[in-house]
Amino acid sequence: MLRPLINALVNVLALASAIAGLVPLVSSQDEPKAAVRFEVCVLGTTHAPWQFRWAGNSPAHIRAALRKLKPDVIGVESNPEWFAKGVFHEVTYEAQGIAVPFAKKRGLPIYGIDWMDVPMWELATMERRRKRIARIRTATQSGALPTRMFGELSPTSIVRNGKTRQFFFKKDMSFAHINQVEDDEYAKQWLHGDLQAQDFGGQRNREIAKRCVEVMRKHPGKRLVVVIGAGHKAVLDTLFSKMPGVRVVRMGRNVAAPTAKEIVAAQTTEDLVVMLGHNLDGERSCFHAELIDLARMRTLIAKLLEVTGFAPQAHYFAARLALLTGDWDLSARELDAAATAVGKRRPAAPLYPFPMQHWRMVYNFEQAIRVTRAELAITKDDHVSAARHLKGIAEQIRLPDLPDDLWAKGELVTKVPAEAKHWSANGPVLRLIRNVKGLVAEQMTRPAVGMAALTHKVEVETTNLLRIGLSVRASNRTCGAIVVYERDSKTHAMRRLGSNQFTTGPRWEPVGAYFQVRDKTRPVWIFVYLDAALGTRFGVQDIEIRQAETVSIPPTWIPRRLAREYLRTVRRSK
Repeated sequence: MLRPLINALVNVLALASAIAGLVPLVSSQDEPKAAVRFEVCVLGTTHAPWQFRWAGNSPAHIRAALRKLKPDVIGVESNPEWFAKGVFHEVTYEAQGIAVPFAKKRGLPIYGIDWMDVPMWELATMERRRKRIARIRTATQSGALPTRMFGELSPTSIVRNGKTRQFFFKKDMSFAHINQVEDDEYAKQWLHGDLQAQDFGGQRNREIAKRCVEVMRKHPGKRLVVVIGAGHKAVLDTLFSKMPGVRVVRMGRNVAAPTAKEIVAAQTTEDLVVMLGHNLDGERSCFHAELIDLARMRTLIAKLLEVTGFAPQAHYFAARLALLTGDWDLSARELDAAATAVGKRRPAAPLYPFPMQHWRMVYNFEQAIRVTRAELAITKDDHVSAARHLKGIAEQIRLPDLPDDLWAKGELVTKVPAEAKHWSANGPVLRLIRNVKGLVAEQMTRPAVGMAALTHKVEVETTNLLRIGLSVRASNRTCGAIVVYERDSKTHAMRRLGSNQFTTGPRWEPVGAYFQVRDKTRPVWIFVYLDAALGTRFGVQDIEIRQAETVSIPPTWIPRRLAREYLRTVRRSK
C-alpha cells in the first residue's frame, strides 16, 4: 500500500531509535487495575498525494467515515509538541485538511498522538535539505537543470516491470480494503509491525497506543477515532484489542461503511481543487499523462464547474489536462477562460489549497496560467511567444535567505585518524592500502552477505547530540552508508545509534550522520559501508566528530528555487 512513502519515512526516523528509550509493549500490565474504558476506531488512510490519485480512496471517504463513526474524541498523526504549534507531517491531508476542520466545526476535542524524537527528526530533515540544496546548486552551475530534477521520469523507468504505474494505481490502496484488515500477520508487514519489535517502527506504534490511552483517561467511556496512515492500523487494532476494557470498533463491521452516495455528499469544493492540482500539476504528473486517471480528471473538472459555476480553477486544470493529452486548441481556449475568470474574481480562490511544497505550486494563479501558455507555445515550437509569457516571472519569485555555510560545524569533539593502521576491513573483501595519506581501500571481492565495510573504534566521552562528518570518494560511481554503533555490554550485539546513506564518485563528497551516545563509558564503532564493482578504489578523509549544530534552512527554498529554475529549463527542454 504505502511502502515507498513508509520506507522513506522509516529511513529518516530510524535515526531517532538511537536516542529513544525502548518502551514495553502496551498490555494489561501497563494499565492500572481499574482500566480506563473507551471505544477506539483506527481509521486507516493513504497519505497525500496518493490520497488524491484515484476514486477508491479520497478525502471524501475519510470525511464520510468520520460522519458515520460519530467520534467523541479525535486523534491525528502529529506529535503533541507539534500539534500544540499547529505543525503536521507534510503529507497528512487527512489530519490538517479533514480531521481538524471536522473537529473544530463540531467542537470536538482533538489531539496529536504521534510519537517520534522531535529534535532528531528535525536534524535529519535538515541534513536531507542541505544535501538537496547542494545538488541543486551544483547542477545549476552546469546550466539549466535537467527535467528529471523537476520530476520527469525516463520511459523505461515507468514501464520497467510496471512498478511506477502499479504504485500510482495500487488496488489495495482502496479505503474499504485498508479498513477491513484485522489480523496480526498483516500488521507485521507494515512499519515493522511486530508487536514486540524493538526498532523504531515497533516502538512508535506502541507509544502511539499509550498516548491514546493517556488521552482517553480524560474522556472515559467515550469513542476515540484515530485518523492515521494505514501502515499503523492493523498493529494499533491488535494493541488496543489486548487492553482490558477497550472496545475496538471496526468500520464495515461494528459501524456501517459509508455508502457511495454518502461519499459523494462528503466531497467539498476544496477536495476537488486539491485532487485536480496534485494530479495535473503535482508530483511528476506535469510530465506524465500516463500516471493520471484521465477519465476521472475530466469528471472532477465537470463537477467543479457544476458546483462553482465559472471557476478559474476548473478552466486552468482543463487547460493542463488538454496540454498533457495533446489537445492544443482546447488548452488555449481553456487558458483564455481561466484568465477571464481570474480577472472577474479578484482575489481568486487559491489555486493550490494544499501545496505540499511542490515546486510548481509556488506559482500564483496568474503565473501558473502564463507558464502553461509558455509550455503550450514551446510545444508548438514558438519560442518567441514563450519568452514573452515567461518574462518577469522569475524576478517575482523571491528566495528565502540561506546561511553562508550550509555545512556549519559545531565544536570539535575528536578527530578520527584516517590512516589505514587505525582501521580494519571485513576480511578479503576490502584491501587497505597503507603508507598513503588518508584512508584508501580497494574492493577485491564481493561479500557473500551485506556490503564491504571499513570499521574503526573510538572513545566519545559525552552524551550530547553529535555529528560525525567525513569526505569520501570512489573511482567508480557507487553508494554506501555511514553507521555509528554501540556494543551492548550484556548481549554484545551492535546497537545502531545513527546512520546516513550516500552516493559518491571521483569527486570528494561530504557525508555526515547524527548520533547520541547512551553510555559514555562505552566506545562507539564507526562503519563505512561501500557497495561497488570489483576493483573500485575508495578514499576517506577529514573524519571528525563534532557537537551537532543546527542551521536554519527555510523549507521553502527548494520549491521556490526549482520554480525559478524551471522557467529557464523549460525554454530548451520542451
